[in-house]
Parts: sequence; structure tokens; C-alpha cells
Amino acid sequence: MLGAPAPVAGDDFDAPFQVDADEVEYQADRDLYVARGNVVITQEGRVLRADRVYFSARTRQGVASGDVVIEDGDDVLRAPFVQFDVDTIQGVVFDGALDSPGGGYRMQGREVRKTGDQTYEFEGGRFTTCRCPKPEQRDPWAIRAEHATLDIDGFGRARNSSLEILGVPVLWLPYAVYPLKRERQTGFLFPQFGTSGRTGGDIMLPFFWAAAENVSVTLEPQYQMRRGFKPGALVEYVYGEDAEGELYGTYIHDKDVEPDAPSTPFDDDRWGVTWQHKETLPWASGVAADVAAISDNLMPFDFSDFRRYRRDRFLRSTGWLGTRFGDAPGRFGFVAAGQSADDLQNPDDQDRDDFLLQRLPSAKAAALPGGVPGIPGLLVSGGVEVVNFQPYEDPEDRFDRSLLVDDQFYDTGIDAIPDGQERNAVGNKVPQDQHLDDFSATRSGPEGDGFFQEGEPLADHGQRVVAHPRVAYPIHLGDVVELYPEAGYYGTFYSADRAGADHRSLFTGRVDLRTKLRGAVQLPVLGRAAHIVEPFVGWVGVSQSDQDDNPLFVPDTAVPQRRLRLLEPDNWTLDPSDRVDEANNLIFGVNNRLWRGGNLLGDFALFSAYEFANGEWGPAVLQGETALPYNMWIRFHGALDLQPVEFADGLADFGWSKSGNRLGVYYRYVRDIPQVFENFERNDRFQEFSDTFSRINQIGGNARWQITESWSVTYQGSYSFDNAISLINQFGIEYLSRCKCWAVRLEVNEDRTRGIDWTLRYRLVGLGDQRERLFTR
Repeated sequence: MLGAPAPVAGDDFDAPFQVDADEVEYQADRDLYVARGNVVITQEGRVLRADRVYFSARTRQGVASGDVVIEDGDDVLRAPFVQFDVDTIQGVVFDGALDSPGGGYRMQGREVRKTGDQTYEFEGGRFTTCRCPKPEQRDPWAIRAEHATLDIDGFGRARNSSLEILGVPVLWLPYAVYPLKRERQTGFLFPQFGTSGRTGGDIMLPFFWAAAENVSVTLEPQYQMRRGFKPGALVEYVYGEDAEGELYGTYIHDKDVEPDAPSTPFDDDRWGVTWQHKETLPWASGVAADVAAISDNLMPFDFSDFRRYRRDRFLRSTGWLGTRFGDAPGRFGFVAAGQSADDLQNPDDQDRDDFLLQRLPSAKAAALPGGVPGIPGLLVSGGVEVVNFQPYEDPEDRFDRSLLVDDQFYDTGIDAIPDGQERNAVGNKVPQDQHLDDFSATRSGPEGDGFFQEGEPLADHGQRVVAHPRVAYPIHLGDVVELYPEAGYYGTFYSADRAGADHRSLFTGRVDLRTKLRGAVQLPVLGRAAHIVEPFVGWVGVSQSDQDDNPLFVPDTAVPQRRLRLLEPDNWTLDPSDRVDEANNLIFGVNNRLWRGGNLLGDFALFSAYEFANGEWGPAVLQGETALPYNMWIRFHGALDLQPVEFADGLADFGWSKSGNRLGVYYRYVRDIPQVFENFERNDRFQEFSDTFSRINQIGGNARWQITESWSVTYQGSYSFDNAISLINQFGIEYLSRCKCWAVRLEVNEDRTRGIDWTLRYRLVGLGDQRERLFTR
């Protein structure tokens, strides 16, 4: 029978299949089918192609030879000779090669067994995800294994395996598990190689463990040539409808640290932990935690996994448990919380960790405005907060009593290090004023001036209760004008270790008068949009009270936040500090909002105030944000002091993003900034940096440009016009190979705290990872 299809079905076979060939012969005495020339066997989506095929209806076994190709979905298996099962087209392939475009990998084997619909066994196997443009080109990487099993929808297991780079073995593993799908699967991820000016060369071999459907664990064993072995682990989990968290930890016995040396005043056993968790509980409740702890203050500067804390003055950890209840949804609420802080500004042996006031624990109950039975229109609201302020150790164990001022603080200066404890550049304590911060006839420094400055150690600790009940009677004049008058009592009650029991009583009030005007406006490019104008005028007041003798747990900010207070009058009436200034201020301004198709196009506001207590005009503030065409946006604010006229605060921020490309540019100006002391002159955190800043006057930006499918560049930088100094420059260039199986990134960093540092990272791609943002965890 020449050139004709031969359907084969019946009781002899589990599933019917179709045979097409140039010639098909049936040998009845042997119950054997023989197909020759362009043989194609089709069965339930599987196709076998060969030059010759022999199969027996009696044994249900067959062989194919001569350029054999088995197609099963997207997977293609090629071999010169195949022994197979007629019912399933499963069997043994000799010198076969499997290509899985869907899985993104290729595999060869001296002997290949198809053991199931999606499973294979390999003897003498070779595996890679590289797909180089030139087939004859040497694969950048491959895994060889004496024996391997593959599950197309899962992962591969290999025994006696080795990793080859450009044909050269670089790593041997007696047993390994490799994920084959892009979805989460247990297995080794590819090694990552790098070198930098701070760590020397390093290598990491990550292992991903899908511990459960809702738990993922990534083990990150890393060896740094200069510092030693640094294992790490990242645990990510979800459960319920919206509970999720992430826990990360690492440890290193640092060979580059001399314990308790002047430049490294800490132990060589170094570690760091972070934990973020949030969860919604029944009965409108929730719990959350954001915890960070490190062994020493240089961890963020020596290791990139904690680099996000490099600009923080304190490392804070918080946790809370809260609930909402009441007739009106969420009108009443209760939160129990705890907060701790770790000082990062001074060296470990002289920082503030032991005597910072920690909020352990605190509790707060609040009520949103709501009606009162029997009094129509009257609204009551309020809140009560209880906080225990407690240091880990009493500061009097470190500081001489002669520095104590009014049992409230130690007058050490903002460095929290008094004369006699200040050290020179080589780490020796000196009796003189090494930090040049004394108050004297020739110098107006903060140490010894008798006034509290932010950074000086607080002397007292204890409990504080704040109660702030308020009553309001809103009035609506038709649908045009809204008047909201409110009065309140602000009581603070103390139980302090030194000052004993004390209290403070303040009275607060505010009046808001506003209206809304609606219209339409024709915008360039954007077209017609709805325009809402909301002019407003208001008054806010806080009574005067003598507070100098009250305990000092929460100092006032070193620089008054006048712009933020204008934004929301509650920032005046609910000031949390223990030194609240009198307020008698008239506030006025106008809000503008632009809408189109239910989307907010822009929000702009102009407002100012007159302060009767001082007889001065407050700053005039203009702020806003807008969404522009072509994926662009702008946000800005500016504050102009009116007496005298002087620019005080400003921000202009522009951004754009599209298809992996992004651009951001900003300018920031702050005239008045608090004094901040960071004493790292004894190590390289502030090497060759001694400039001081009296204001913020900076320009900066970031960009990512995907030049081609393979090449991209990144940049982040900022420059201070004050003192004409570059604050940070970070340039990176990334390359993803045309074979899509390896990538490299060169990054050069320059900042005022670390000088110049560079990092070169190389990683293989294709096992359980994504090919976007390869160098960002």
C-alpha cells in the first residue's frame, strides 16, 4: 500500500492512531506493521516522524529509525533511533535531544526515556536554556549529569552533575534539583558572581524551596573573598485572603573586622534581620509589623542587602494590633503598638542605643466625629493615648550629673558625647573639645548652653496619657457653604521617674468655612475637563500654658513644620510634643481640582496664614500634582515666607515611564534644617568628607534606558549646590546575552559617605527566574 493513510484502532490498542507513509506493509504471520518513507504517526496530539517504523500489534512495541522526531505539544524530541510503546508513544531514545520552547530549555542524553506524558529520564544528560543565534556556537553554560529526571511541568533532578561555563566545568554537585517552570518550583537557581571594591570577589549559589503552596524559602549562601562566608535566607509567605509577610536574615563571621578596634568598635560576628508582616483579622481588625535589627551601625554600608537604611538616622521597628467598631463603620478604633529605635549616627561604642526612649508599649483609642442622642447636629470625637517611654538603660550610668539640666536632659551637645569622651581621628579620647561643639565666649556650640537641642540625651522616663475630646457643630448653608466649628480639650498627664506626677491642660479650637464652585475648562492637549474650585478660610487656636517644668519625653521638632501645619490644622491642635506653642492663626486659600472621565488630572492648592500671636504673616504655599499625557507626571510645592519675603521650602519632581524605560528629575530646597551630628571620622564611612550643610539645595534624578533587547543603562544621582558637592552618583550598565541565558551588570557608585565603590555581577539565567530586573531582588 503506497502513499495511503492507515488508521489503526480496535481492542488491540488503548487509543486510535493514524499512520501515514510512502509505503505501509502488514505482515499477518508476525502481526507486524512496517511503514517506510516519510512515516507520520499521529495519536491524541502527539506526532512521531521517521524514515522507517516497525510496530507489533501483539507486543505493542515499536521501533523507529532514521531522523526520528517526536512532537508532544511544544516539546520536540530528536534521535536517530527510538524504541517506543505503541499506545503512548513513550519509550527509549538513544543519542536524543529534547527541545522545549515552552519551558525555555534544551536537553540531550546518551539514552532518553519518555516515562510519562510530561516526564523523561536521561542517562549521560546535558541541559541548558541557551538559545544562541548560531546553533554551532558554544553554549555559554550547560549542566551535565550522569543521571537526570525531568518533569516538564515541574523540575529536574540530577545526580553527579556539574555546571559548565563555555564548556569548562566550574562547579560539581552530587545531587541537585533545578526548577524548569517560571512559576515557583523547588530547586537551585543559578550561581551569581560578583566583585566590588568593598567585598572583593564573591559567589552565591541560591536555592529556592517551595516549602508549601503559600510559603517560599530562598537560601542565599554567599562567599566573599575579603570577608568570608555569609549565608542568608528569605522567607515569603501568604495565607488567608490578605495576610502576607517577608522575613530575611543573614550572618557573617567577618574576616575584615578587627573586633573593638577604633574603626570597627564591634564584634566580628555580624548579622541582620528584617521582617514585614500585615494581616487582616476578623471583626474589622488587623495586625502589622515592620522590624529591622542589625548587629552594628556599619552593616548598611558594608553589605548591599541593608543598603536601604544608609540614609536613616535611626533604624526603627514597629508593630501594631488594631480594630474598628461602632454603629457607623469604623467610627471607633483601638490600636496597641510598640516602637523601638536603634541609633545609626555614632560609632557603636558611643551611640544612643541604650538611652533612647523606646515606646514599649503604647495604646490608643479614637472616635471619629459622630452624633449625640438628643442633640441634633452636634458631633463629638476624640482620642486617648497611653505610652510607656522606657530606655534600655538609665543614661545617668553614662553621663556625669553636672551635665543634667532641670532633670530633663543632659547638655552634651547634639553629638551626645561630652568633653572628655570625644575621640580624635585615631580613636583616642581627648580632654579638650574635639568636636568643636562647646558653648563659650568664642563659640556658640550646643554643648553646655543650657538649652535642649535635638540629639541630646533625655534624662527622664515614664508614662504619658494624652486625652483630646472635641465637639463640633457643622452648619450647611444650602449646598453652597459649609461651616465647621470645633472646640476641644488637650490634656496631658505624666508619671515620670524623676519629675513624678504632673499634667498639662490646653484648649484647642478651629473653624473651617468653605464652598465649592464647579465649571469646565479647555486644557491644551488634554481637552475639556471638569474644574472644581474650593476657596476656604479658617481659624485654629491653641491656648497658652507654662510647660517648662513638665517632663520631656517628646521634644518639639528642631525646625517648625509650618507648611505641614497649613496643610492640616490638626497638626496644630494634635501636636504630640511636650512643648506646644500657643496658636492663634487665620488660614485661607483655594483648592483646584481637574477631572475628566472620572480620573483626577490635577490637584493644586494655594494657601497662607496670619499668626496673631506673633503678629506675622505665615508662609504662602503653592503645591500640586498632575498627570500628563505620554505617561508623565509632575508634583511640586513651594513655601514663601512673607516677613521678610524669602523662599523657604520647595520641591519640583518630574517623572516618566514606559516599556521598561523611566526618567525622574527633582529639585529640592529647604532653607532651615536641623543640626545633625554623625561622628564617623574614625572609619571610612565619612572618609575625606568634612563639609557641613546649612540648608538643602539639591538636584537629582534617576533613569533607566532599555537601549536594545539586550542592553540597558541606569543612573541615579544628586548634587548639592550648597558647598558644590556631589552627594551620590550611581551608574549601571546591564547586558542580557543574545542567547538569553546569562547577564552581567557593572555598577559604579560614588557618594559622600563611602567614596567610590564598584561592583561587577554576573549571573546565569533560565532556572526559575524572570528575565526582567535580573539584578533586583
